[in-house]
Amino acid sequence: MDIITNQALKTACGGTIFVSKKVRGHLNAHQGIIDILPEVVKKIVLPSDTERLQLQVDLGRTVGKSSLLETPQITATTPCWFAKRQGRLGPSRVIPDIGPAETSVISIIANAITSDRYELVSAWYGGMAPKEPWDPDLADDPLSFQESLNFWTGHALGYDSEVMDEPFETTWDEIINKGGTIQ
Repeated sequence: MDIITNQALKTACGGTIFVSKKVRGHLNAHQGIIDILPEVVKKIVLPSDTERLQLQVDLGRTVGKSSLLETPQITATTPCWFAKRQGRLGPSRVIPDIGPAETSVISIIANAITSDRYELVSAWYGGMAPKEPWDPDLADDPLSFQESLNFWTGHALGYDSEVMDEPFETTWDEIINKGGTIQ
């Protein structure tokens, strides 16, 4: 039986991480990650206190490509390149002439339903990164918003035409003030 078809993946500790149809659509921006999720989840031990699961799993071999790049720090008003990824509400800061690099790491975020049942929020190739500054979940959390803006003014994604629209130039300030709906 294919675990992913049933959208219930078993963890190393016998727990379950559920993958909703909506999250499966969101994961399409990370080519092939759905197929590798069962292997990733088998390595996870769920927290004992139903806290949010946020971790990186290193599979010890190349499993995909990570687009996350460290960049020189800019300000929210510095013009730079953005592109909208598949399944995202808003655009991401990108570097058009640098593509993704191979990685052995997959990051995963899941929310607790019960102590042994979690629901997948997201998974991607490469290291952990906060939500982007336009994310509506940050609207009522000034500290998380500032952490996000600080991170994304010092990081960007390598542009990938397979999962992103054409890049365009603007600023984080413009993106944030228009609720992520630029272009």
